[in-house]
Amino acid sequence: MPDRVPGSPLRVARVRAGWRLGVLAAAVGLSESGYWRIESGNTKKPKDKTRQKLAAVLKVREADLFAKPGR
Repeated sequence: MPDRVPGSPLRVARVRAGWRLGVLAAAVGLSESGYWRIESGNTKKPKDKTRQKLAAVLKVREADLFAKPGR
């Protein structure tokens, strides 16, 4: 099976850190579907608190997770 190309900086950070989607979602207080909507780009502007929690858990800068493409 060919390697899957991550679709977002959030997915890249999650995979690199070794988190499964559902486990990370629970760690930051989201449902799996809620987290998936953020990771897949269907939620354009997650709440600030959610963004901060994701960055803290993944140990990356918030700007690296949610930067606009090309910036």
